[in-house]
Amino acid sequence: MRSYRDKEQVEIPLLVDADSEVIKAYGILNEKQGAVPHPAVVLVDLEGNVSFFHLDEDYSKRPPVATLLEAVRKIETK
Repeated sequence: MRSYRDKEQVEIPLLVDADSEVIKAYGILNEKQGAVPHPAVVLVDLEGNVSFFHLDEDYSKRPPVATLLEAVRKIETK
């Protein structure tokens, strides 16, 4: 995550869920492959509400950075 954050110049906190607690809570645990999530991007606002959710079976399909930045800006303007 650090290399992604640095490459894309992401300045928001990113979660690394080493114990799989968050993926279990969000219901995205991929039980067929063990303790790994289905590929997802989740943005949570300061009140703890999910403001953006992207899920795809293909881990290489991620939302463009511009889409994520737009979602973050919406959080910032609340």
